[in-house]
Amino acid sequence: MIEIGREQYRRVEVTDDRGEVLLTIERLPNGNVMVEARIYDRSGRLLATIEPDGLHEQVPGCVNLGGGPPG
Repeated sequence: MIEIGREQYRRVEVTDDRGEVLLTIERLPNGNVMVEARIYDRSGRLLATIEPDGLHEQVPGCVNLGGGPPG
């Protein structure tokens, strides 16, 4: 677990071995949490990005955000 909210941890970034930022989590001044991410398949193809204005699929139908299978 990473605690975000203390002054020194207001922004957390996860990068790959080349330095590309894959995930950003930031606590905003109003208390909300902003998430940005890049989602790749195993071969390195970009499938989708998660940005402040929503999910943007690069390959339609490849990303399912949810809690798992129905039932």
